[in-house]
Amino acid sequence: MISIVGTGGASNQSSNYGVNVTGTNSIISAAGNLVSVTGTGGGLTATGDNSGIVLQAGGKISNTGLGDVMINASGSSFGGANIGMMIFGAGSGVFTTDGDINVIANGNGASNTTNNLGALIFNQGVIQSTGNGNVEVTGTGGIGSGTGQVGVSLSSLNSGIFSTHGDVTVNGNGGGSGISNASHGIRILSGAAIASTGSGHVFVNAQGGPGTGSNNSGLVMQNTDSRISSSSGNITVTGTGGSTGVSGSTLGISMTSGSKINAQNNGNILLQATGGPGSGSNNYGMSVNDADIQTTDGNITIQAMGGGTGTSASGIGLNMGTTSLILAGGAGQVIIEATGGPGSGAGNYGAELSAAGTLITTDGGNLQMTCTGGGASGSSNNNGLNMSSGASIKAGGNGQTIVTGTGGLGENLSNLGIRVSGANTKISSSGGNVIINGTGGGSGAGGSSHGVYIESGGVITAELAGHVMVTGTGGPGTGTSNQGIVIINTGAAITSGGGDIEIIGVEGGGSSGVGFVTSNFGAVSSVANGGNISIAANSMVIQSALATSSTDTFFLKPLDAGEDIQLAITGDPIGGPLQLTDA
Repeated sequence: MISIVGTGGASNQSSNYGVNVTGTNSIISAAGNLVSVTGTGGGLTATGDNSGIVLQAGGKISNTGLGDVMINASGSSFGGANIGMMIFGAGSGVFTTDGDINVIANGNGASNTTNNLGALIFNQGVIQSTGNGNVEVTGTGGIGSGTGQVGVSLSSLNSGIFSTHGDVTVNGNGGGSGISNASHGIRILSGAAIASTGSGHVFVNAQGGPGTGSNNSGLVMQNTDSRISSSSGNITVTGTGGSTGVSGSTLGISMTSGSKINAQNNGNILLQATGGPGSGSNNYGMSVNDADIQTTDGNITIQAMGGGTGTSASGIGLNMGTTSLILAGGAGQVIIEATGGPGSGAGNYGAELSAAGTLITTDGGNLQMTCTGGGASGSSNNNGLNMSSGASIKAGGNGQTIVTGTGGLGENLSNLGIRVSGANTKISSSGGNVIINGTGGGSGAGGSSHGVYIESGGVITAELAGHVMVTGTGGPGTGTSNQGIVIINTGAAITSGGGDIEIIGVEGGGSSGVGFVTSNFGAVSSVANGGNISIAANSMVIQSALATSSTDTFFLKPLDAGEDIQLAITGDPIGGPLQLTDA
């Protein structure tokens, strides 16, 4: 066994490291026995950069054979910019073959300081097991009230934490106190990675810091090729936003600017994300912008819950924009459960897809989304699923697309179940069935909470012989216009590529909750490719074309058995009978 304990000196200068291994030929190593290294930064009150353990310019801690490495690193309690463990420079790192690596790193620092990180790995520094050894790194940010008390920070290409056939686990806890901000649990930047290159699984657990400042997110991934990946093992990521008080913009998981989560071969991906509890806005569960999540043949499961409390708004469960991609390859399925936050402000969507090129898809497996709006008493516009600006949901091959959306519980207007809005915004399939079920939310005197709302170029369709089944139920509020299904404005449509279309519209509460509405060139049509159409509702307002091909059948009927169909009578009584007029 090799055991090393180092404590930095009590100097009034900076860089009082507990253990410092510098240079290509500088190494702490064993050939099978345990290697244990403990380092604590030193310094005095006014100093900084007093790290516990530093490996730089090729310095190493290693063990071969079955030998383990155990590291406990703590930054100084004096000054700021103290790092528990810092690794940088080509060749620098912690290495085993079949032995395990366990690293515990704490930033510490003084109470009013910034950038006290638990573990910092950059410029080609690594922690790596090349055989069957497991790797576990736990980093906790410091206690300072300033910015950047990050648990684990990885930065630059070829830097990161890696295993081969063993599992890799990274736990990051943002630190901070008082008004601290940007104290993420884990951040992965500029091409750095957490990865298993063999059969090992990957586990990432990220908790944002508790300060009252903004952006204390759980997991933050930025820049091209920053990644969490596996070659054949599963990936499990849990991200929880921190922050309290009036803080906002605190996300569970944030992916931007070319970052990736990818599982190859049969590896599955499970992502669990919860936005922070502050009363500010934009506490998303998970945000994916110009980033992608992919498997080769495994499933992708996302469970995202918006955060917020009190008057917070835009506590979106899953937010996607700017050419983002979720793709389950091969026979893999996509399963998404997204829930909006509980704030009383507006826009607590279950899921929002809001940019051209944004796509959730499969190669051939089923695609299933369950989206529930959030909100509280008095809030509005808490849609279950909100799609716009050319975003798309599409199961490939013969996979089915199944989308369920439920509006939030606010007492004000427009808590829609599912909204599909804008040119090229589409829910579809390549050949399987498309099954849509939208239920308006709202309560009390709430109104305009439609079950399914398709507008201004939005489309629900199935290609080839896939059937389209759309069920919309208006919200229960006693206000006006809680419609079951609304198709409105030019380009809005329900169509098929040859399969049948079945539509069921259920009236909501209040005095004018019609079951099915088309207006201003909104359409239901199978003219181009054929297919029967069936529309069932106890009340309908049809102000634009409904059409089948000349060889198919159009069924228009009351929803409830026994309801009459009356001709040449004006008005649309809620609950029936179904009345048809020429105007």
